[in-house]
Amino acid sequence: MGVGDAQVFGQLAYVNLQLDQAASAVAGYQYALFLEPENEQWRQGLLYALLNSHAFDQAQALLEEMLANNMNNNLLWLQRGKLALKQNRLIQAISSLEMALQLGEKGLENLTTTVQLHIQAGSPRRAIKILEENMQLFLNNKMVNSIAMVDQISAWLVYQQDWQQLKSLLTAVDNNRAELAGNIQAKFD
Repeated sequence: MGVGDAQVFGQLAYVNLQLDQAASAVAGYQYALFLEPENEQWRQGLLYALLNSHAFDQAQALLEEMLANNMNNNLLWLQRGKLALKQNRLIQAISSLEMALQLGEKGLENLTTTVQLHIQAGSPRRAIKILEENMQLFLNNKMVNSIAMVDQISAWLVYQQDWQQLKSLLTAVDNNRAELAGNIQAKFD
């Protein structure tokens, strides 16, 4: 009806994103952001639209711009880490997830990913340190996958004959025995 302000374009982009029309959403968010360049809602919407349309390089550029304006946003660092993983950029993923950890992001999924990436990258010492600092969370009986990951890393350390790191890991497990069921305690013993 002739109305063409940023709000209209942003809302249309949102609807398109909800309808799995990511390319149309990108266009709408870009236009809304063009009209209101300081609007973080449009910027965030554009980021998700770019990710959903697999425009990873554009998403990376936008994310870097957003981080330059807000370096203390742990969610942006997490997003950067996830994007780096999609692009097979292991070092960037690790550095991004580490920054999110420093900013207080202690979700189990993110901790697990960071630990696994450190193991893959050949830095088991840092992986064990993260496990030690968060062992209570990893050994929570409701999280069978996290217990399995601790067990797998233990087995990997045995295979690597990295007895010092294994000792550190098992000491952290032992310090959190109360979190484990009896059969799991026996396995680590």
